[in-house]
Amino acid sequence: MIQVENVFLPNKPLSNFEIEDAVEKIGLKNFRGVFLRDTLPKKPKRNECALMNLEDTSGNGTHWVAWKR
Repeated sequence: MIQVENVFLPNKPLSNFEIEDAVEKIGLKNFRGVFLRDTLPKKPKRNECALMNLEDTSGNGTHWVAWKR
């Protein structure tokens, strides 16, 4: 297990559901969501952070990348 902000996460590749659950428990402000590369929002918000998987909806997922704006 890995501890992040007093939330324990399994030491394995995480699904979008596990990430969303952890973000909710942590209480991350301005979190926009978890997206696959081809489902990104069209326009960024002024203040946001999110996670994108480098795979598109046709695949099983590869790597998660975070951004903050």
